[in-house]
Amino acid sequence: MKNYAIHLRLDKEYVNEIIRIMKLMVFFILMTIYSVSGSKSYSQDAKLSIHLQNANILELVNAIENQSEYIFLYKDDVQELAKNVSVDATDKTLDEIMSSVSEKLSIKYKINDRQVIISVNQNLKALNDSNSSPTISKQKEKGKGTIYGRVTEAENGKPMPFVAVIVNGTVIGTTTDASGNYVLAGITEGNQVIVFSFLGFEKTEKPITIDSDQKIEVNVALKTMVIQFSEIIVTKQVKGQMKAINQQLNASEIMNAVSAERIQELPDANAAETVARLPGVSLQREGGEGNKLVIRGLEPKYNRISIEGVSMASTGGNDRSVDISMISPYSLDGIEVTKAITADKDADYMGGSVNFKLRKAEPNLKSSIIAQGGYNNLRNVISNYMLVGNLGNRFIDDKLGVYFQGNIEKRNLSSNDLNATFGHFNSNPQIGQNNVLTTGGLYMVDNYRNRNRYGATLVIDYKLPQGSIQFNNLFNQSITTNNSFTEIYTSGRTHEYDSGDSKNKLLTLTNVLDYLQQLGNFEIGIKVSHSLSNNNTPKAINFHYVQNGGLSSEAFLKPVSPEELLDYKTINDLNANWTTVSKGSGLSKQSQWESAFNLKYDFVINNNIKGNIKGGFKYRYLTNFFDYDVHSGSMNLGSAVAERDAILNAFPWMQEIVPLGSEKIPYYLFIDKSGNQDLFLDGKYEMGPHANIPLMNQILDILTQTTQNQTGISEAYHYNDMMSNTLDYEGKESLLASYLMTEINVGKSILLIPGVRFEKNTTNYTAPRGDSSLPFPDFKYVREEITVVKSDQFLLPMVHLKYSPVKGFNIRLAYTETLSRPNYNLITPRWDIGSQIIQWNNYGLQPEHSRNWDAYFSFFSGKLGLFTIGGFTKDITNKIFVMDRRVVLDPSVYDIPNTTKDKFIFTQMNNPNVSNVKGMELDWQTAFWYLPGALKGLIFNMNYSWIFSEAEYPYTVVESTWDPDNFEYSYKNLDSYYVAPLVFQPKHILNLSFGYDYENFSARISMLYKDKVFQGPNFWPELVNYSDAYVRWDMSIKQGLPWYGMQVFCNLNNITNTKDVIRNIGSGYANTLQHYGSTIDIGIRLNIDYSKNTN
Repeated sequence: MKNYAIHLRLDKEYVNEIIRIMKLMVFFILMTIYSVSGSKSYSQDAKLSIHLQNANILELVNAIENQSEYIFLYKDDVQELAKNVSVDATDKTLDEIMSSVSEKLSIKYKINDRQVIISVNQNLKALNDSNSSPTISKQKEKGKGTIYGRVTEAENGKPMPFVAVIVNGTVIGTTTDASGNYVLAGITEGNQVIVFSFLGFEKTEKPITIDSDQKIEVNVALKTMVIQFSEIIVTKQVKGQMKAINQQLNASEIMNAVSAERIQELPDANAAETVARLPGVSLQREGGEGNKLVIRGLEPKYNRISIEGVSMASTGGNDRSVDISMISPYSLDGIEVTKAITADKDADYMGGSVNFKLRKAEPNLKSSIIAQGGYNNLRNVISNYMLVGNLGNRFIDDKLGVYFQGNIEKRNLSSNDLNATFGHFNSNPQIGQNNVLTTGGLYMVDNYRNRNRYGATLVIDYKLPQGSIQFNNLFNQSITTNNSFTEIYTSGRTHEYDSGDSKNKLLTLTNVLDYLQQLGNFEIGIKVSHSLSNNNTPKAINFHYVQNGGLSSEAFLKPVSPEELLDYKTINDLNANWTTVSKGSGLSKQSQWESAFNLKYDFVINNNIKGNIKGGFKYRYLTNFFDYDVHSGSMNLGSAVAERDAILNAFPWMQEIVPLGSEKIPYYLFIDKSGNQDLFLDGKYEMGPHANIPLMNQILDILTQTTQNQTGISEAYHYNDMMSNTLDYEGKESLLASYLMTEINVGKSILLIPGVRFEKNTTNYTAPRGDSSLPFPDFKYVREEITVVKSDQFLLPMVHLKYSPVKGFNIRLAYTETLSRPNYNLITPRWDIGSQIIQWNNYGLQPEHSRNWDAYFSFFSGKLGLFTIGGFTKDITNKIFVMDRRVVLDPSVYDIPNTTKDKFIFTQMNNPNVSNVKGMELDWQTAFWYLPGALKGLIFNMNYSWIFSEAEYPYTVVESTWDPDNFEYSYKNLDSYYVAPLVFQPKHILNLSFGYDYENFSARISMLYKDKVFQGPNFWPELVNYSDAYVRWDMSIKQGLPWYGMQVFCNLNNITNTKDVIRNIGSGYANTLQHYGSTIDIGIRLNIDYSKNTN
């Protein structure tokens, strides 16, 4: 009955979501139809001027499409017509031109506004063929040649990736790589025309004559598109949008992209904020700054983060997630978010794969300097700043490029955090009822958090004949300090203070050496890389103080809200006494080495079928290390009198309030008397006085020195042997992967990419197994180090189909299988046996396995831009969940001692039930260049995502029965499941971005809407927490100045001062509230091209 009720609720929500989605789809389809339709028939008014000599049918079609908005539809047999025709038409309608040539070309046509359908006129063809005198002869088979080269922008020489390059009249084609390079092999000898096309730029045709086995270099510089003799103003934002559209259209996988222009011109605070503007992506934040990604409703550990195709080392220490807030947007040349991979990509993700491309040197010596200052309104300080400088040039006829960038940044990431706990007001809650809740505890946390960042990028690349070598290096370090002040009210009627002082250093380093070479029809790729993360916490100090009776007993006579709980406080800081002290330090380090080899063979069967076969292997070796040390003690014990007196003697003024020999030291002595404390949550909640952090550090130094001079172990402050060892681990992993895939092009409309990937992963981890039930584990923790080796292997099929039935429309379908391996801290062979509770790592956990289906439909044209709508579904098996408390009935099941029988155990499991995630994504990118006057500078981007998930979470009730004969309890574990969404899954995400460019002025205002997000499962529905809907507005403005490429800019972040709120659905009260305020950044940028500034 329990599961049925929850299922029913979710089904009703599902129906409502479908109705809302259908409304949105109708709205956007209507907008699409409106944007591409005209009020009058285009074919009646459009005039064309066509001048061709001895041209075939395809050359005529290309000439008309280049000069108009007409789209031609035809079958393959039209391409086979051998007749040529000359056209000399000025200011003629399409009907006039087609009428004059149709008989000569043996075709018939039909014009429907902008759509033209042509087909072979079999009667005319037969008549023309009968009037000719064909000669039948056996011809010698023609040889094949190769064309290679580079495509750049005409205005600045920048390489252009994802340009479509095709041999006219054939299916032989490719797209340029990240450096603008391309290779076309298997070209029939003779006269050919090579066509280069890229949305927003003029289509360029290069006629060539090629001999058998000849290699010809053809370099092209594409110019900005010209329509009706008026140049489109292709601004930086428009160009960035066009490049992203081209990349998405030409990619083999289902993916989204952010171009270099979009990143560089109006950058976000960091790379995470930029990625979060793409469909299906949401952010986790710290201090208001995005740092980790949730993709398609799957939390950060399920997503892969890479630099130039190489996975970054994880930064968390316990899970496989990566903090990307350190990555400077100014170092990036593009961002790719892949939703459905091909077999040549790593399969270790289930949400999405994010790849960051690094900037490379451009022709001529160029540099830029960026200086930025910022204001934080939460602390009312102007303390933020950022300095970025880069320098790049190409040498040896532009073959060798060297690019270097350095950046320094300081950012105030302070926040006010409110956390509340809730419980049932009645001690006997009933299943299936709306049980009344009350506030069980309240935590008010005032964080004074500052972060300094340092980064460097070095990219060296060298162009080889039909190949390249590139050496990428990215270094980032952040140093975060935090003074945290927490005030606590508990259900035990205590009023407590907790004061902390911490410092953290996070360092990441990625090095990638990439070699690519074309040898005839073969392409060889070799990649060697190293990735490192070092997460070091040299100091984490904590002092804790408790006042008993800090809340009136009347606070728990009726249900109360968090605000109402404070009405019952009875605070006296002289009665809040120092109870515990701790100082921790830790290091999490991961190092990863990787090598990969790829081999691709291009083949051409005929003018309609071409493709490639690709295979390769990868080896990855990873080392992991986690160590945390703690010194701690209790300052309110009778045995701590010597330590308390040492502190009082060091600060004689304290003895005026607390005499020597006292058993307690009150919080009153630690209070910061400077009076610089800020209002908490704008004064809505009143906090008590903060502690004096410098005084705390001085006291800790005295305490350390005093205990070091003592004989024996001090209960007041000592090395905590258990806490310093129970969570430590070290280990290594090795991955061996191989794949085989093929790309098959059938005509210009069908691309099929089947493939299969094999992965075998072996883990070797060492961790302690200890017994904290023995006396004094803090002083001596009895343990032994255990090593466990295990492996898993998977064969993962992948199939992609891209179908382009007509120009301006394509369909993408994909079936893929991907993995997510368990968190590092879960697969270590650790356990701890306590007096009543056992913590037991299930080191036999299997990787989670997802079967993914994707279907996307894209419409694109010059005026529409790119409009994509699609959906996905994921069936996840072996989902890893933390289990509820269970009782140990048979210790041998866990390989633990028999003495543990009837103790409680906490562990993890692979869920035998399938979890499901499904969703819809809609994306529209367009620019209004065709509008009159200043309106042509408008740019619009919109994407919307709807996500639904369902998982069966394990739930265990321990049933106990008293046995009077044996005078003991017997136990049973009653296992069941309840249904809920996946953690961190938002239902709706909407991104809107309005841009405007006019001459040297650029502006963008953007809005992010994220619907409520599920925060975690609970058997009791009323105790489930969801985040509130989140609406945030940001704005960026830039103005170019007429001196040395100088620009001034202003970024306004979180204009609406939005707070992060997590709410308990049973009570409606805030469970967590984080307020970090808004920020303003103002800066200046200087771009110098030394080739243009020399006399």
